[in-house]
Formats: sequence, structure tokens, C-alpha cells
Amino acid sequence: MTYVIGHIKPDLDTVASAVAAQYLFDKAPCFGHEASTAVITQDINTETQYVFEKFGVTVPPVLLAESLNPEDTFVLMDHNEPSQRHEAITNESITEIIDHHLTNIQLPAIYITIKPWGSTCSIVWFLMKQNNITPPQNIAGIMLASILSDTVGFRAQTTTGNDKQFAQELASIAHVSDIDAFTLELFKAKSNTQGMSPQEIVSKDYKVFEMSNKKVLINQIETVEQSQVLDEKNSLVNAMNDIKKEQGVDYIFCAVSDVLEINTKMLFTTDEEGLILQKAFGQTIVNDNILDIGAKLSRKKEFAPQIQQAIESL
Repeated sequence: MTYVIGHIKPDLDTVASAVAAQYLFDKAPCFGHEASTAVITQDINTETQYVFEKFGVTVPPVLLAESLNPEDTFVLMDHNEPSQRHEAITNESITEIIDHHLTNIQLPAIYITIKPWGSTCSIVWFLMKQNNITPPQNIAGIMLASILSDTVGFRAQTTTGNDKQFAQELASIAHVSDIDAFTLELFKAKSNTQGMSPQEIVSKDYKVFEMSNKKVLINQIETVEQSQVLDEKNSLVNAMNDIKKEQGVDYIFCAVSDVLEINTKMLFTTDEEGLILQKAFGQTIVNDNILDIGAKLSRKKEFAPQIQQAIESL
């Protein structure tokens, strides 16, 4: 069996791209993954649940390590770094990667498709078009939502002309007539933290990076109510300290991004982390444990590389 799987702490793009890729593989035997199935690493977030329910798509099952056979293989979607993989995946079992992130790949020769676009679903749609495959309305819908989510409604620096063109094409297939209205609908679903504990909020959408032999966790909260989130700063910082211990990371940062105003304020827990952020972004502390890093929204392009450079300069 070939499992099509995204990264740990699955977001919308990583889940939707796995579902879309499985559809592609089923329809295009040239990929060599006819017996494939989409799976996820963990339970999905509220945005993904909202989108899958809206378009009537079944959420893939969580992959259980005990269900695997030695001959099973994996196609990695929306990630390539070892720290972001399901724990049961070995280098030898990976046969393909489809991704749009910074690469950290030390693998045998395999099929790799990496493009500097705003969403992995953009890449899957490109591959579908190359093979004259049109997804059904519901899969086109989750692919469209993923592009809009990952590019923050085309506001993020990672957005390309291809993403905009592909979103228009998928919107036509999905029968979404107003992309702007649909984007706002997604923002509201994505920013909903009602009923979530501080621990759940500060680990809502995180990735762990290896930077100069340090493990760095960067969480991001995309919201239309930034001030309300930051009103809970003290409890969020305390929760970050707990997550830092649980995950065994050296540094932890939590980006609170206002997707309408295009601004991010970064939470941190220690003086050393504050200095790293000041080095990275050249800004001053707003108050204890908060740094305003300005008009930035992209973890991939505007947070992680700058933080890595700052850590390397310590």
C-alpha cells in the first residue's frame, strides 16, 4: 500500500493535497501509485473540518503505526523535513515528495516535485492539468480553499500568479462564484478559537524546525481578532512554556497574525528568544513577551528564515 500523507499537526493544505493527490494517482497510472490511500497524522483543525464538511468530503483516517506492513510506502505531501513526518515513516519507505517548502532532503533518488508556489494544492492542480484530469466539484472546492488559506487570500508574500490563476480555475469547477466572500468565510473559520484552551491555541498550527542544532517550534494563529487573542497573553505564554517542555524544543515562538490588517505580533517566553526576534526583525519589544514584527504573514518565507539567520548568528 502507498500512503499519501501530510505533516504532523495537519492543516488544510496538507490534508486537502493528500486527498487531491490520491484522486490524481487513481486517475493517472503513470504515477505508479494505483493502490494509494490518503491518510493524516493526527486529528484535523477546525478550519479543515469546516471546509471538508462544506464540500462534503470525507476526512482521511489517522494513520496507525501498528497497521503498517514492512512493504508499505509513502508519498509525502506539503513537507519534506524529518521533524515534520509521521514517526513511523523511514527514509527507505518514501517514494515521492510533493511540496512547496524549504528543502531539507537527504534521501535516496526518488520522485520530487517542489515548486515555489503558495500552496501544495496549486502543485497538485498543475499535475492534474498536465495529465488532463479534472477533479470533481467537491475536491476542487477543498483545493481552492487550501490555496486561499495558505496564501491568506493572496495577501501572503508566498502568493504567485500561478496560485491566483489556479484558484480561479478551481473556483469555476467548484461553483464558487465569489472568491473574496469565500476567503472571508475561511478567515472566520480559521480564526475561531472559541472553546480552545491556551495550550490548544499555542499549538494550533505549529511546525518544528532544526536550526543550528536547535529545535525551534513556530506556531501561528491567523485571526481577524488579533487584539482579543493578545488580551490572553499571560495565559498563552504560560502555555507556551508547557508546550516547550512537552515537545523538548529549545525555542518556541507564537505568531499572532491579523489576516485583514496584515500584521503579526510574535509571542516568546524568554529573554533569549526576545533577542533572537529582535535580531531577526529589527523591531523593539511592544511589552513583555510580545514583539510586533510588522506587515508579515508567511511563516515559510517571512518568519522561519529570519529566525534561523538570527539563531545562526548567536
